[in-house]
Amino acid sequence: MQTVVLYLIALLVVVVCFYLAWEDFFNLEPLFQIIPFLLIVIFGIGLLIMPFVNWEYRGKVKQYEAVKSTLEVARSKEANIFENASITLKVVQMNQDIASAKYWNGTVFNLFIYDGFANLEPLK
Repeated sequence: MQTVVLYLIALLVVVVCFYLAWEDFFNLEPLFQIIPFLLIVIFGIGLLIMPFVNWEYRGKVKQYEAVKSTLEVARSKEANIFENASITLKVVQMNQDIASAKYWNGTVFNLFIYDGFANLEPLK
């Protein structure tokens, strides 16, 4: 629901900025006429980026599950030193991604972070 409200607000800002930019409603100085265009660019980029970032985190949930199952299989059998090093590196990278998602999920950018990924527990 938050995402829908954010999209509606951003779309409203973009529409109002288009109106102000092309109608010259306030008959402002040229410097202040740039502001609506900047707002259009900022909110437009935000509207375009949000779904892609969310999809990326949804894909990372599948990567997490794959790394977790690989880790369980590696622990159940005897693995050589190179396999252990490779698996350890992947676990560390996954834990860094989870820590980053948890941090950004607690900020203003929480709408960009998929909660399913941010709520995962670090691998051990």
